[in-house]
Amino acid sequence: MSLTPHPSLAVLSKFKILQSQVLIWFERFMRIIRGWLLIFFVFCSLCPAAFAEGLDAFNTGNNFPTDFLFKEGIPNLETLKPDEIEPVLKQFIDTQRQVESKGQNNLVQLGISYLFMAKNEFLKAHEILSRGFSGEFILEDFRIHFLTASLRGLAEDNIKMKKWDLAAKQLEEALSNQLVLFTEFPSSPFHKDVPQVLAEIEIRLGEVYFNQENYSAAWKQYNKALERKYPESANNQLNIYLALARTYEADRSLNEAADIYIYLLNQYPSSKTREEALEFLRNNLEALEKINGNAEKLKQLIKGEEKLEAPVKPIARKLPKWPQTNNSVIDNLFLALSMDDFPKILEYGEKVLRDFPGDVNAKGVLDHVNKVIVDRVGRDGWKPDIEPLIEFYPVHYLSKLARQLWERGFPDEALKVYQKLLYKFPTETLACHKALFFMGRIEEDNHRYPEAIRYYEDLLEKYNWGYFTPSAQFKIPWLHRLTGNLEKAREGFINALKYANPEKYQNSDEGFPEPDDFRPATLYWLAQTEQQSGNVESRTRYLSQLVEEFPMDFYTLVARMEMAQPPLTFLEPQSLAKAVPRKWGLGDINRKKINRAEKLISIGFLDRGMQELSSLTDEEDHQEFLYYLAQLFKKAGGFQKAIGLSWGISRKNNHSINSSLAEVLFPKPYLEDARRESTQYHLSPYLVLALMRQESAFNNKVVSSARAIGLMQILPTTATKVARSLGEPHPDNDDLKKPEVNIQLGVKYLSKMLDDFNDNVIFALASYNAGPTKVKQWMDIRSTLTPLEFMESIPYKETRNYVKKVLRNFVIYKTLYGEGDIHDFQGILTVRSD
Repeated sequence: MSLTPHPSLAVLSKFKILQSQVLIWFERFMRIIRGWLLIFFVFCSLCPAAFAEGLDAFNTGNNFPTDFLFKEGIPNLETLKPDEIEPVLKQFIDTQRQVESKGQNNLVQLGISYLFMAKNEFLKAHEILSRGFSGEFILEDFRIHFLTASLRGLAEDNIKMKKWDLAAKQLEEALSNQLVLFTEFPSSPFHKDVPQVLAEIEIRLGEVYFNQENYSAAWKQYNKALERKYPESANNQLNIYLALARTYEADRSLNEAADIYIYLLNQYPSSKTREEALEFLRNNLEALEKINGNAEKLKQLIKGEEKLEAPVKPIARKLPKWPQTNNSVIDNLFLALSMDDFPKILEYGEKVLRDFPGDVNAKGVLDHVNKVIVDRVGRDGWKPDIEPLIEFYPVHYLSKLARQLWERGFPDEALKVYQKLLYKFPTETLACHKALFFMGRIEEDNHRYPEAIRYYEDLLEKYNWGYFTPSAQFKIPWLHRLTGNLEKAREGFINALKYANPEKYQNSDEGFPEPDDFRPATLYWLAQTEQQSGNVESRTRYLSQLVEEFPMDFYTLVARMEMAQPPLTFLEPQSLAKAVPRKWGLGDINRKKINRAEKLISIGFLDRGMQELSSLTDEEDHQEFLYYLAQLFKKAGGFQKAIGLSWGISRKNNHSINSSLAEVLFPKPYLEDARRESTQYHLSPYLVLALMRQESAFNNKVVSSARAIGLMQILPTTATKVARSLGEPHPDNDDLKKPEVNIQLGVKYLSKMLDDFNDNVIFALASYNAGPTKVKQWMDIRSTLTPLEFMESIPYKETRNYVKKVLRNFVIYKTLYGEGDIHDFQGILTVRSD
């Protein structure tokens, strides 16, 4: 019997075979998938950054090209003059056709919208700001801020045309935008201004509703504005209260209006308040009497029977010239001072110091007595009757009197007072330290060098711990050298190098500034002393040490020239080869700030960009990253910050820097302005740049404590004289902050100083800093010195260092920017061309 399989079994067999094949293929497929997944996960583990960047919508880890729009000379959009707007706007529009990304397009649109607003074309700006942006925008807060401004501009246009509905709609949208800015952008620079902007919009919106006779809506807006708190908000409250009162009156809520007016008359008394309040009372007296039966006071106001005048604010009592006390001796001293009765001043001054030395009523009176004494010495000389009084002087006032006598030109009298101070107060270390130094200075000016040296040596022996220690250490060998005692000079300079450490003394007293660093000068003059002694090898060794230890000092430039080296041998092409835009450890917030700064600077919001960068340089030690920040500040016109950053980098590298960093450290803004103004005086424009760098670090808005203004730090009085000589109008302080005005007047004044001192640039620069009168006095005292010796002998530390630094800057500028090397010291002094 043959066995034939059942048909269903054959089908089952085929199914199992097919199932088996499917399973095999499925397993193969899964193996392939598992392999790719394994590769994927390994790649992710090895390259997490490649995927993390996807979370950063702004891609802040990469730097943004700040030159995509302006290759050179980025304009400051916020300071453009009206006639400068159109060319810049054209540049934006032309670039818009060539942008390479959404981010660049958004930036261009932001710049275009701002420029349209600057032209008061608010509709065009609003259209761009409403629809011209795509994707995530890191400067969205700027877009919202500008959108608010465009809406307010449009609203003002509609208010002029009395299109109240449209104006209200635009102001409501502006309010909404400000609330978004406040809630969603807490770190925006505009965040702090939101309360004030909201109040301004609410006030304007209240006025629009008022004109629509929608008093309820107006009332709400005024009340919200009244409650906003921001700097100077109190100044606006009077106007808001008056607007509220008018709204109450228009709505016939007379009781509330009257309440506000009476409140204002009490709290904000002014002619404006009184005028509006009386007008309201006249118009509504009958209705007010019905509301409040006791309206007699209101009637009296209208009739003028009772005047509501502003309460007199208490003011400080004007004292007579001298105060009255309960102490007859002190009163008599004040009376003697007021009558300029010198014998009585001496008599009662002595009694006050002897009998009432701690009386608070006599506080500060010795300042006036000192002035009288100095004036009397100027007229009659030093008289013995002064001495009983100053026997009772405390140490501080003795020191002040001596200094005043010296500064007024009475050196011998000043010496008397200093000697008394040393005799009476030998344990007052700082006062004696200072006294001995100035006694040495006085004798030095008198050409009594041995006496000067003795005082300086006493200072170092008895009162060595103080601000003037490094100066005394230098001056002793310096004076020995001037008198021809070369061996003592050599010994003294070597000792000064051993012990010179200005940082050691900088905190010796809070009243002292940072001590001067005489080490470069000591090395240079030690080398000169060795040369005079015929020690050529030692001279070369000390000059080489100077070049090595202080590569950027003025004396180093001179030393290089004396050794036949190029002035800028500190330039090293391989030093700090590149700037690094980002570094690890910044964190999201700082990366975002840098990216925002790059983008703001790229389109001309320079000050805003620098504001973003301002917090990034603190305690930072990554030199390549600081180098990049310095470049950003330079592009933004923040030369002072750029110079500071690059100087810090340079110091850490012992001033071995590449030419690119040197150009950040010694930038050349305003070179063309300097060239234009200096040409007519045959003056090197690089001297003008050198002076500007030292005076203001190219900050055209800076004002010094002495009220000197702008790039070349011109005093208003000096500017007026110079402008008059040029036939120009009298410049005000704002004019002096304009580069073109400041440079014109500054170059003319510098040229005049050169004319007055026969083209001696050392005298001219010293005069620019300290005034010509002082320089002429110094010239008389130091007439036998060489130019370089005179420079080192300038008694004012500030002026001495100023002259050195400006001349150093001049050499570097002239060499760095292709004018050729300066080969000797005479070349440094040559600042005029034929």
